[in-house]
Amino acid sequence: MASYSESMQGQDQLECRVVEVSTTCNSTRGCKEDKEKHERIVRYWSVLFAFLFIGAGIGHFKATEAMTGYAKYKGLPAPKAGVLVSGALFLVGAVAVAVAAIAQGDFAVYGVYGALAIALVMFPTAIIFHNFWKETDPQAKQTEMMSFNKDIALAGAALVLAFVFSVINDPSILG
Repeated sequence: MASYSESMQGQDQLECRVVEVSTTCNSTRGCKEDKEKHERIVRYWSVLFAFLFIGAGIGHFKATEAMTGYAKYKGLPAPKAGVLVSGALFLVGAVAVAVAAIAQGDFAVYGVYGALAIALVMFPTAIIFHNFWKETDPQAKQTEMMSFNKDIALAGAALVLAFVFSVINDPSILG
């Protein structure tokens, strides 16, 4: 754990000095408690993340026709199939993440694949449906840019989650 001390030099210059850096645990018990605490935080966060995509998946099936119309408007080939496949990937991926988070142990591998399924949908969704670079109206451009950034951020979070579940499944990945 690092602790820092700060001191002001002049009006707008801040100097930070590292006072103490320790990357090792003082006791085996402390390391185990920290690991369990971190894994518990990951589990809680993973379940919250999964709820977002369970809702999105259900939404794809409840509003299939409306979403198909929007997908068709955006030029997606086979729009209804795209809506159904993306909804299924959201649902299956999110349930896999939730199961991995709740069940733990050997189920972590499901979290890897579930998070990758979500990322697999989110990247193309951002590019196909939120192509802000094609908008001419400033308000529409801003709205699409925010949606694009949100989708890319969620895809990135899914990839980070896949990595975390990979490490939980096989800690030797970190070396």
